[in-house]
Amino acid sequence: MRNILFPAHPDADVEREYVRAMIDRAANSFVANAIGLLLLACACLVVPFGKTLAIGLLLRTLAVVNSAFNTKRLLHAVRTDAPLDGPIRHFTLGMAFAGFTWGLLLWFIPIASLASLSAVIVLLIVAVGVTLITAASAPAPRVMVAFQIPFAITLTAWLASMAGSYGVMPVFFALGLCVGTLSFGLGLTRQAHEAARTMVESRRMAAELAEANERLEQAMGDVDRMARHDMLTGLLNRRCFDEQMEAIMLAGEQSSWAVMLIDLDHFKAINDSAGHHGGDAVLRETGGLLSCVADTLPKGTMAARVGGEEFAILVPIVRGDALKDFATTLCGRFRCIEAPPGYGGSISASIGVADWQDGEGAHHLMQRADRALYRAKNAGRDRAIAA
Repeated sequence: MRNILFPAHPDADVEREYVRAMIDRAANSFVANAIGLLLLACACLVVPFGKTLAIGLLLRTLAVVNSAFNTKRLLHAVRTDAPLDGPIRHFTLGMAFAGFTWGLLLWFIPIASLASLSAVIVLLIVAVGVTLITAASAPAPRVMVAFQIPFAITLTAWLASMAGSYGVMPVFFALGLCVGTLSFGLGLTRQAHEAARTMVESRRMAAELAEANERLEQAMGDVDRMARHDMLTGLLNRRCFDEQMEAIMLAGEQSSWAVMLIDLDHFKAINDSAGHHGGDAVLRETGGLLSCVADTLPKGTMAARVGGEEFAILVPIVRGDALKDFATTLCGRFRCIEAPPGYGGSISASIGVADWQDGEGAHHLMQRADRALYRAKNAGRDRAIAA
């Protein structure tokens, strides 16, 4: 019983969920409260003790208004993920006042009128109202108990005041009724907490599944990137570059493309002087440079590492002298790459440029660009020559 009424350290998400359930029930109970207040107002007009009952009606109205204010405050805390301790404390105190006002209604029924139809109607209103509020507050057991205790005390005191006329049996009957109502509420509490835990666990499982799917998609993306890209330079690899060229041939769009074949000058000397670590650094710098260059060229430009120190850029739209001039400018940008420690020379590259002819195969295009590249090498390197 103690674990149900006063959980020592409830899961914060579960607690927030069953508080949300209590708020939903409380919001739905406002209609019943309004009907109850309307019935009491009608009773005040027709029963002989209507003037005194009007005081109880006023107190009940204050309790309903206070509960509505506390419910709104608690709902705001739930929706904004704010701390719940303060709002729940005020809500609990408001419910204690509500329980007191329900019990106090009975004190406005004169003993002499207990057997009348008017008194029976008021008693029914109280019984139904207390049962509905117990059910509404069941998800938060401390709130439910806070409501029940003042009502039970007020009810017991009222019945005890009539012990001289009716004996003590009504007192025991009322206490039994309160215990039964509390037991009913605790049953609803168990159901509400199980539902809250199920919802929270389902939410967490969904979040974990979404996270796992995201990691899987990321892993698949990494695998796809590894399959399509050179890991050292970050550029497309030879296989992906060849596939792109084959797609262009299948579409019959060769005449819209041109290629720049780029080879680093004296790369063996760089490796011999600066070691493979220095050579790899130059390759990485080259990858970064060509990636930036591809971004400045027309959309669809593809830069790839097609060999050890050999690179290629497939360019749409730009052809002829315009691409040759761009390749010459690119040679100048290679000179800005810092030479690795241990290598005394400067970094440079030779470039062969070739326009892709209509109907020409990819292999023949690369052969023409390669011949232009070797002409640039034989002419002294660090230059661009068109096929």
